[in-house]
Amino acid sequence: MLTEKQAAVLRALVEWPHSSPGWIAEQVWPDSPSWRRPAKCGRKGVSRGKAIKQVAGRVLNGLQRRGLARNAYDVQTRRHTGWVITYAGEMMLKDAIPPQTEKRDG
Repeated sequence: MLTEKQAAVLRALVEWPHSSPGWIAEQVWPDSPSWRRPAKCGRKGVSRGKAIKQVAGRVLNGLQRRGLARNAYDVQTRRHTGWVITYAGEMMLKDAIPPQTEKRDG
């Protein structure tokens, strides 16, 4: 069973594969008040939107533990290429969201 946040993140991974937690947070929760909330970064610095990116990262880590998403890594360049949905994640998302059907009168 998927929560609403997990389903939203999986939908974002289907639409934008190889994304970072920050990019996913921007796409899934663009109007969240957390984007305006300041967070400390360094002795005298302040950053906005740090908490919502961490939420996306926590959701992604939970999905990774369940085997529904994975952190992609390119072996040749030795670089992280972003998060992708697994086959199990696609199947879970398909089961969680029933397809839209037309309602017919009569």
